[in-house]
Amino acid sequence: VHLGGLSLQNMLTVINGLARKKRYSPVTLRLVERMMGLKDIEINKYLLSVCLNVYAKEDKPERLDYYYEKYEDIAMTSEYALSCLLRGWSKCQMEDYHYKGSRIAVQISEQHGTSSQRVTMTPSLCNAILLIFRTAGQPEHAKELLKKLEGEVSLNEETSQILRDFTGMRMEHLELEETLAREEARRRSKAASEQSYM
Repeated sequence: VHLGGLSLQNMLTVINGLARKKRYSPVTLRLVERMMGLKDIEINKYLLSVCLNVYAKEDKPERLDYYYEKYEDIAMTSEYALSCLLRGWSKCQMEDYHYKGSRIAVQISEQHGTSSQRVTMTPSLCNAILLIFRTAGQPEHAKELLKKLEGEVSLNEETSQILRDFTGMRMEHLELEETLAREEARRRSKAASEQSYM
């Protein structure tokens, strides 16, 4: 497949590069729409992820929704696509998307560790799920997920920040503070032991 002389692989590389720079937004958006509209293109996880990443960065919740609905089966098997989708919706102003994202996040969370699990819970996906729970004001879902993942997914600085944001949501009874303290202690001791190998 060629687009203005660009092979699809080069096209994706160009889009990924442009997506990092706000001033190229109009070009990036045009390229993505053109790419996704090609007749003989086979949409796979990678293509869909590139597309959703652009719409998340460009704050286009409706386009995220359009492509999620159109390729839901592919999206639900891609950690990166789901991460882009949930991050994009968590920073938009539309409550409908907060709750839709939260329903998807609950589904991923409930499937984790069961035979119906379709994605690996990467730190990035875990954080995207926590972000949508935070935006939707659902700390109880966050607590459920963290309980399930304890010791399995290593929390990073972004996770700690998200959990700190939760503490304003009448969270004392949800013990997220202890989870956060435990995970930070675990991370520090891991860093210390790695340091001692250097």
